[in-house]
Amino acid sequence: MNKKIFLLIVTLMQFCAVSGQNKNVAWIESKFVDNIVYDRKADGKYLFPVEGFQMENGKLFILAYNGEITPLKYKKTATTDYEIENFGSYISEFSWSENLESLYRKAVFTFRYDNEDICLTIKTAKGTEKRRYVCDLGGSRFATILEAKGWLLDMLVPNIFENE
Repeated sequence: MNKKIFLLIVTLMQFCAVSGQNKNVAWIESKFVDNIVYDRKADGKYLFPVEGFQMENGKLFILAYNGEITPLKYKKTATTDYEIENFGSYISEFSWSENLESLYRKAVFTFRYDNEDICLTIKTAKGTEKRRYVCDLGGSRFATILEAKGWLLDMLVPNIFENE
């Protein structure tokens, strides 16, 4: 009898652990991560024009610079590439200069999954930018963009007190 109860408890614990796993994941710009981890400083230029991506319950979201997290509309363009539709709708008009807003409204944004990362290519009138977005730090996965930025900025706190 005790064996059956023990097996039942173990089975229930495993079921709860599997069903409770968080399927949500977030990606943040890899240069922003490296800048904080290795140089111990935060450079916001790496978060422009796209701060990150977030997957919630199988749906992909985007966070444009100083904007709000919004469901991402995209279409498949090649075997592994997707084009972001109407990037201009994600732009926060209050925080972007008129020139940058105009440049990025006309840009073509494509992305693809590369292992666990997202590779973003931005084609503007000024040229092509390539960005890589990562979803973990030291083996811990980001569940939300806010969580990722929080973890990273927490790494800077000891440096604030060291400089005093």
